[in-house]
Amino acid sequence: MRHRLIQALTILIAATCATPSVAQVELLAAGVVCPDGRSGPMRDAPDTLVGGVREIPGLSIDVETRAIPMIPCLGLGIETRWAGETARTLRMATLHPPMGTDGVTRQVYSKVMEPGAVSTRAYTFEFAYEMVPGAWTLQVEDATGILLSVDFVVTDTPNAAVTQACGLFLNS
Repeated sequence: MRHRLIQALTILIAATCATPSVAQVELLAAGVVCPDGRSGPMRDAPDTLVGGVREIPGLSIDVETRAIPMIPCLGLGIETRWAGETARTLRMATLHPPMGTDGVTRQVYSKVMEPGAVSTRAYTFEFAYEMVPGAWTLQVEDATGILLSVDFVVTDTPNAAVTQACGLFLNS
């Protein structure tokens, strides 16, 4: 009897503590977002170096790669789908080598994801202090923790696929 009670409690605890949110964030693509001159409105994001994030409609991943050449205005990004049944506020985190005068290594902002919504988020090299080679990670988080984590390497090494897709002569 005691064994069955322990087994039932174990199953109940596992079901209660499971984080089904992890399966609710689907990675569709990861890689380079080519610079195309588009801009969008800036919204407050106090946990970023600039204090805001730009929301650009219609953004997409142009080249699927995890090797990102360090080129001004180029972006690294992920395209995801929220498969949850209800809307949820998620945190978008960017981890990177130290940058800025304070050596910041993590920047975060929140975004509401609707059921079935596809979202492309990108970190674009807009300022000289952002041009930092090394390991970069884009994450999606909620109150339970990290739901998705995608690693990139930003380098000054040319990438022929990016040159061809983005039409960049600086990369060759």
